[in-house]
Amino acid sequence: MKDALQLRVLLVCSTVVVGLSALSWRLVVLQSNTNSTVKSSSPGRSVTYPLLAQNGYIVDRNEEIIARNNPVTTIVVDKKNLGDASVVAVGVAYASAVLREDWASVSESRRDRILGGIRHRILSEMSDEEIVEQHLAFMVNVLAPYLDFEGSEQLRDKIGKIGSGQQIIAKGIPEEVSDKIQLAVKENHIKCLRFEKSYRRIYPNPKLAAHVVGIQNYKGEGVSGIEKSMATYLQGRDGYEEMRRDARDLPLGKESGVVKPPIKGADVKLTLD
Repeated sequence: MKDALQLRVLLVCSTVVVGLSALSWRLVVLQSNTNSTVKSSSPGRSVTYPLLAQNGYIVDRNEEIIARNNPVTTIVVDKKNLGDASVVAVGVAYASAVLREDWASVSESRRDRILGGIRHRILSEMSDEEIVEQHLAFMVNVLAPYLDFEGSEQLRDKIGKIGSGQQIIAKGIPEEVSDKIQLAVKENHIKCLRFEKSYRRIYPNPKLAAHVVGIQNYKGEGVSGIEKSMATYLQGRDGYEEMRRDARDLPLGKESGVVKPPIKGADVKLTLD
């Protein structure tokens, strides 16, 4: 009797253990499938862009700056998507919308609806080639006044043939000018431009102890003087920005990636007066 009871308890426990093990395995499989589904359903791909760090300043014993950095910008045109009517149509729509008598008085939400309606009409009534050319002409007219070109035609020639690749159209643009350009691009819904930030080394008084201070090359590397001997301390650490981009290489929103900010290099103080 006692042996039979023990056998029955053993059978019940074994059944419970087997059942729980099967359930646990099922949960593991479901979780794995869920993770695979989420990963496969995540749109686009991750692209990492470097965020360049500033080198540290060089100052004299009185904290007067001997070497510093000037932020500058390079403007790059995405010629591949510049030839996509569905991407650039909103810029053409905006150029038409601002001519409306009520545009200045309507709300932001109303403006979005107006733009959407005009964009839809443009895509249905105009050819892709017309849309692309109108957006390109609009973009050139917005950019030309800020850049060192004799006219919009020269800037158009600089962009070159539309359809593939990328083209740098301007380098070394001062920060105050770059900020104005980016604001104009945003307000006018201009598409397919990228603004790459970097730094240019500036020596406010280039004749002051030039042989001691030294210089940096175009890569920001010290090649002589303090710029070279103290490079380990002066050089910062670059960061990066990771963005999700779709099949056309367009960003999937501003919140689609992560940002690791760059770290500025240490300043070096000399005993020079």
